[in-house]
Amino acid sequence: MSNDSRTSFDIFISYRRDDAAWVAGRIHDFLKIHFDEGRIFRDTEQIALGQKFPAAIQRALDSCKVMLVIIGQEWLRIAYEDGRRRLDNPEDWVRIEISSALERGMLVIPIVVDGAKLPSKDALPDVLQGLVDLQGITSLTDRYFVYQMLNLLDTLKGIVQLASDSKYPHIDELKELVRENLIEEDDEELLEYMRDRLRDEIIEKHEYDSYNEYQAELDFEESRLYKNTRK
Repeated sequence: MSNDSRTSFDIFISYRRDDAAWVAGRIHDFLKIHFDEGRIFRDTEQIALGQKFPAAIQRALDSCKVMLVIIGQEWLRIAYEDGRRRLDNPEDWVRIEISSALERGMLVIPIVVDGAKLPSKDALPDVLQGLVDLQGITSLTDRYFVYQMLNLLDTLKGIVQLASDSKYPHIDELKELVRENLIEEDDEELLEYMRDRLRDEIIEKHEYDSYNEYQAELDFEESRLYKNTRK
């Protein structure tokens, strides 16, 4: 977890830990390849030990331009021990995050994952019903994760400034080598060999905080590699 106490962010990731925490983590790791990590707010990363949780959330909401709302299969149904849905509680933090973003006119992008469905308006509190009318990613899957994230990245690049320096300059050189080797060929064995080279290069050059961070980098670079060799 970061101990950064900054108060200004650009991208807010809203999710429930009991619903789709792994997806939120993977999206966060993918985005921080392209944007300054300190501009992306995810509670477990950006709220340091000892910080007041409500105040930290409100500060992030005050500065963010985009909110990604991660909706898994249990997002709508998660309840307290007495059976009351969390979303029906005006003090529920996921409800506060989303309603605040909608009220402020922030760009809100629902991302539906794990085979879940976007809830109907009737299933949501009044303050959240505007979420249903928003264009989003309606079926984020592991198989198509990279391609769906690249589409998301295209949207975010128009709103949030990309990181000024590349964390992975050596990858660009390797991709050019791969492109040159495959530009006249369609050899799947050669492509797989070069993918292995790419994996080795990524692992050798960097120490990762998590498997998700490594997987996010590998996902992105493999998709770019494949796209470049099929032009």
